[in-house]
Amino acid sequence: MSKTENHLEGSDSPVLQNRHAIGRESKPPLNQFTMRLFTGLVLWAILFVLCWPIALLLLLLYPLIWLILLPFRLLGLGVTLTLSMIFALFMLPFSLMR
Repeated sequence: MSKTENHLEGSDSPVLQNRHAIGRESKPPLNQFTMRLFTGLVLWAILFVLCWPIALLLLLLYPLIWLILLPFRLLGLGVTLTLSMIFALFMLPFSLMR
């Protein structure tokens, strides 16, 4: 072990903390996206059993609905970024006082 590695061993850097995890395989945690996907699949399967023509129509129209709603998602992202920048500018003097 070199002097540099000994010196950096106690560092709180996230890069240095994660360097030991490189190469290890671990299962990803069950996150919100996975749960939403699973819930949607189960709901679609129930709809397919109850009324298969509507379920197939929904399956065919989903990409079109997604394309129609895409501009609203982009607009929401722009509004969120603008408001967060205004908030950061407003809080800048307080963070400089620390």
